[in-house]
Amino acid sequence: MYRNPNTDYNLPRFDSIWNLYDPKTIDECYASDGSGAVPGVKNELGEWNTRGHKSRVVSISKDELSMFSKLVGNGQENGWKQTPMVGIHAIELLSALERMASSPEKLRNHSEGITYSPMWDETNSRKDGTIKDDIHFPTSTKALIYSSPFIGVTNPLLQVARQKCQTNRDYDPIDLTDIPADYMPRVKYSQACTDAEYEARVQKMADPNQEDGAAGRFDAVYRLCNREYVGLSSERTLQASCVHPGVAWVNTIAGYGVHPERYALLALMSGLEAALPYDFFVRSAGKPHINRSVLESLPVPASVLNPEIRLRGLLLNCLTKPYANLWQSCWDETYTSMSWAKDDPRLTADTFTSLTDEWDWHTPLRTDYERRQALVELDVLASMALGITLDELIDIYGLTFMVLNQYEADTWYDANGRVAFSSKKGYGKLTFDRPDFERIKNAPAGKVFTRTITDDTQPGGPRERTIEYVAPFDKCNRVEDYKTAWKFFTQKYGDAK
Repeated sequence: MYRNPNTDYNLPRFDSIWNLYDPKTIDECYASDGSGAVPGVKNELGEWNTRGHKSRVVSISKDELSMFSKLVGNGQENGWKQTPMVGIHAIELLSALERMASSPEKLRNHSEGITYSPMWDETNSRKDGTIKDDIHFPTSTKALIYSSPFIGVTNPLLQVARQKCQTNRDYDPIDLTDIPADYMPRVKYSQACTDAEYEARVQKMADPNQEDGAAGRFDAVYRLCNREYVGLSSERTLQASCVHPGVAWVNTIAGYGVHPERYALLALMSGLEAALPYDFFVRSAGKPHINRSVLESLPVPASVLNPEIRLRGLLLNCLTKPYANLWQSCWDETYTSMSWAKDDPRLTADTFTSLTDEWDWHTPLRTDYERRQALVELDVLASMALGITLDELIDIYGLTFMVLNQYEADTWYDANGRVAFSSKKGYGKLTFDRPDFERIKNAPAGKVFTRTITDDTQPGGPRERTIEYVAPFDKCNRVEDYKTAWKFFTQKYGDAK
């Protein structure tokens, strides 16, 4: 128990400084007069920030520990005495965590309708003959087994395994504008045992409506899953997406399924877990493993904004025909009256006005620009639903997501919403390299550039493919987009949470 000599002996009080990479930072924090900008976790060069600042010193008392207990502990009256610590980079971020802690509903409150599972152990399930190494394109959704590189933020089709897939680098990005409606990615594993054995080994769903509590196979429903082991200082930490019936996964992925009657909750959480405040929550918890205990702590706000959040979660996740039933089950007529929060020719009104309860290839968001804008709007909508202010959201982004910040500052979109160049390497062959892009970056509007690549992300073997990019090329400003979206949703819904 740490305490200040001038306080009650039974009450803790101490200072905390997180993300320390040099002892001199401690002295600089206490010597600081609080002037100037608060340094983020990393500096402009992508290096660990060692500059001190008064705001880096976060005073912890019983009140803060009680809040931590509500966030990541048991939340009981005396839970502050044994609560895990929460990492707070700067005092400006404390109030955002307080608002998340004060949310009356957590995912754990919905436990009767949720089943969690790590599914197949990547090592043991191969040893016992449940799954086997088998790099192939599936011909049906039966026993489609995912590895963690397949999923990104609200994207169940982020990458595809290469024909020779031995490390986590042996994957290629999937162009969502080029895949057919029934697309399934090349995977590393397949079912090794008989159908009867496989079914017997799959975890069963819980169903509070049934006397025996069982509701069939865990892989027979839509689920929300995330990369289980994560980097707390990477571009994004909480990387979650929906998967459709038939998909299984190895235990580098964690996730949960809900009873079909509760798919609206699944759609809502798919949108919320894509939002930066939720990623910030996970980073602050400081756990590199995002498993059931972390997921159960996530807030579930009851907000007039929830339909907007659900829709964007669905538009980002429902990329292929196997998601048609999820789309239809969560359909709401109000979706057609919603709209983008930003005016841009790459964001068309018919994205929303043309929606129906029937899924087709044009239903989901496919271009890079549309998908980024939807994520920006989810950041704002989730913040408003939680009671987090615009300034707090900007601080969350600027102080704790420095890698994302750097990528945003050097990612260029063409007139059709395709990324033409990015310092982020995850786009692979789909973008120009820097020297080639520098030569065309300032091209006049309407000028077309093409690149021919060898694409091996679809069945049938490698194919030559020409990609078109249309000038002008421009970047986005996430902070300005936050301000624009905040104003739009405030005018539409007022200050309601």
